[in-house]
Amino acid sequence: MMQLQWRQGACVTLLGLILSGCGAESSQTSSLTLTNPLNSPRVDESILVCHAQLQSLGFEVTPSLSARINGKVVPSQFIDTDGDEQPDSLLLVTDFAANERKQVTFSSNPETTQFPKRTQATFAKMFGGTLEDGKYTGGEYRAINQDTLEHTHLPGDVLYPFEGPGWESDKVAYRLYFDHRNIIDIFGKKTRDMVLDHVGQDGHSYHHLNDWGMDILKVGKSLGVGAPALWENSAVEAVNNADSMQAEVSADGSLYSEVTIKHKNWHVAEQQYQLTNRLSIMAGSRLSHSQLSISPSPEAMATGIVKHPNTQMLSSDNQSGQWRYLASWGVQTEASDYLGMAIFYKADELVEQTTDENNYLLVLAPKDGKLDYYFAAGWEQESKIFATLEGFKTYLDSTLKLMNHPVEITVN
Repeated sequence: MMQLQWRQGACVTLLGLILSGCGAESSQTSSLTLTNPLNSPRVDESILVCHAQLQSLGFEVTPSLSARINGKVVPSQFIDTDGDEQPDSLLLVTDFAANERKQVTFSSNPETTQFPKRTQATFAKMFGGTLEDGKYTGGEYRAINQDTLEHTHLPGDVLYPFEGPGWESDKVAYRLYFDHRNIIDIFGKKTRDMVLDHVGQDGHSYHHLNDWGMDILKVGKSLGVGAPALWENSAVEAVNNADSMQAEVSADGSLYSEVTIKHKNWHVAEQQYQLTNRLSIMAGSRLSHSQLSISPSPEAMATGIVKHPNTQMLSSDNQSGQWRYLASWGVQTEASDYLGMAIFYKADELVEQTTDENNYLLVLAPKDGKLDYYFAAGWEQESKIFATLEGFKTYLDSTLKLMNHPVEITVN
C-alpha cells in the first residue's frame, strides 16, 4: 500500500507514488510476481504498472489491455500519474492473504471489461439562475469538467451544489471549497455507492443526515483536513490571495478519480507562487493523495487538521519507517459523534509538528517544488472501528504498516 518498489527495471508503485525509472529499458518478459511481505492480509491493494513495465511485457497503454491473476480478470484502469493528461500507467486492485504471492499476466482483450464504479470525481454548476438575496435560484445544475473561479462568487450562493468539486471512494467523500477559502471538507458516507453526483441537487440538505450520509466536518477558519498552505514567519498563509483559481475533474474512473486545482499568482508577502494540487482517491481507500507542485519552491509549506475542543492529537513521530502520521480523534462532527482524521507524511520532509489556534499542523519541506502527502477520515457511522480511540489507532497503525512495507514486485 502506497510505496515505491523497483525490481529489475520494473516501474511499479502502490497507491499512486510516481517514480523516476519509467524511462528505463527492459527486455520483454512474460509476467510479474507480486508478494505480500507481511504476515497479515491486505484488502483492496492498489498497484500501478507504468508504461515502461508494460512495454517490457510487450504491451502498450491501450484500453483493450487487461490483467489476470489465476486466469481471472483483475479490476484495472489506465491513469495519468505525471499530470500531462496522457495515460501512462495501469492501476490494478487486488487482495492478498498473509505472505501471499501472486502472478499477474497481461493480454489484449478486444471487449473492454466494465468494472463496478468505486470512485468518482464530480463538479457541477448552476446555469440559467438569477442571484436573489445572495443565492442563485431558478436555474439548473449541470455537470462540468472544469471552471475558473468568478470573482463575484461568494460562499453560500449555491452556484455550485456543494460549493465546489468533490471526489469519493466507496468509503468516504471529500470536497473543496471553490472560493477564497480553498479548504477541504468531509462528507461521511453510510453507503458504498457513489453519491456526489446528486448531493446538493436532490432537495435534501447535506447538512442533515441522509440515507447516504452527510457533511460531517465543521471547518471554521482552519485548513479543514489536508488543505495546503505556506509556512511564512512561523504562521500559516492560506491559499486565499491568488489572481485566479481553476478546478478540473482530471480523472473519473471506476478505481481512481482525481480533481486538479490550479492557483495562478498566489500572493504571499513580496512573492508570487504558481500552485497545482492534484487530489485523488482510489477504490476501497479512505486515503486522499495530495500532490503539490509549486513555483518558486518555498522553504516550507504547511498542512493540517482542524483543531476542535476535547479532541486528542495522535502522532507516530517515534516510529520508524519512511511514512509517519499526525491525527486527531474525538466527538467532532456535525452529528455530534466520533470522527478520526489523519495526515500521512514522509519523515524526511518534516520540518516541525506544531499547532495554532485552529489547526493541528505539519510543516513540511518541498523538494524542488514538489510535495505530496495523504489525508484520511474515519467516521463511526461508516465503520464502528472509529467509535473508539483504540479502533482508530488500529486503523492508523495498520495503514502505516502497509505503507512502510509495500508489496514486492519482481519480473519473471
